[in-house]
Amino acid sequence: MTNEIEVKLVLSEEAANFFSQEISAFKILSKGNIFLENTYYDTQDLFFAHNKMGFRIRKENQIITQTLKTNGEILGGLHSRLEYNVTLSEFKPNLDKIKDIYPLHENLPKSPLIAVFSTDFNRDFWLVEVGSDTEIEIALDKGKITSRELAQSICELEFELKKGNVESLLYFIRNLNFENGVRLSATSKAKYGYLLFRGTNLDNQDWLDNWRYFLAIDEPSKLYHLFQFEQNLIEETFILGKSFFYDDFIRTIERIGMFFNLFHFYVTNDNLIKDELFEQQKKKNISYLDQLIFVNIIETNQYLLTEIQEIISQHSKTKNNQLAIDKLFTLLETGRFVKRQLDLILLTV
Repeated sequence: MTNEIEVKLVLSEEAANFFSQEISAFKILSKGNIFLENTYYDTQDLFFAHNKMGFRIRKENQIITQTLKTNGEILGGLHSRLEYNVTLSEFKPNLDKIKDIYPLHENLPKSPLIAVFSTDFNRDFWLVEVGSDTEIEIALDKGKITSRELAQSICELEFELKKGNVESLLYFIRNLNFENGVRLSATSKAKYGYLLFRGTNLDNQDWLDNWRYFLAIDEPSKLYHLFQFEQNLIEETFILGKSFFYDDFIRTIERIGMFFNLFHFYVTNDNLIKDELFEQQKKKNISYLDQLIFVNIIETNQYLLTEIQEIISQHSKTKNNQLAIDKLFTLLETGRFVKRQLDLILLTV
């Protein structure tokens, strides 16, 4: 059993190429390249998916490993979950070996497992030493997810903490020189695979109801809930994709309007950030949760609100959904936006 702690970024081909060059500036303990073949299995009624688990077989350098990924926690692009791994002699699922080390739900159906999707990708990886007590494995994955006749490309950068604390991991990533074409992602390869398998996209949530629910929250962790709301809104926006909004004026207005509500709330309630910063400094006694983080979040929130207001103004004049949505997506994929989110994670983990 391992407790996997990682941060995942989805990035453009250009951003991936830039990072591949930048990595040489760090102290690299080891590096390599490998092709990974992965197949995810489930029952006919998708037992593992419903229980927020992933059941996978991976082939790596002729070694076959079966993995059960349990339901974990996700904050922004920070993933934390337990994994259970066993080695197999053939590329065929063996539930009995997992049951020996993890108590699978007793209601697990007796029906045979089926292959629901595959994720096959090339991985460049580097083990980097940061300071004297932190090691981070960085993996750049490029490939595709396939299910039935459908496919989706993969271009992801994962930072897994091998040694050290979560704060050091986040601080390392926020100091990278990302510009555009990058965003934190809370959506796993498995989730995309299940969407392909079902052949349907996400249902568009009623975000106005979600927003009313958030506003009614009255507890010290309100900033945490606000950030979760933000990340869920962003994840759904990107999963639905630009074309979902292009031909629908109301969808475009509602989506951009929800981001306006979000950033307006951040700007007019900056005391939430200041109070959380003060509490974290007292609790963790770490120096880099300082005034610079507070200033960066506050200034970036104001910048984002101004940008959203400009998008709304231009959209009201032109009625051009595509232009408005393109600008929204570009705004959410800037290095500045990513660093702001990493700072918010530092405040809320």
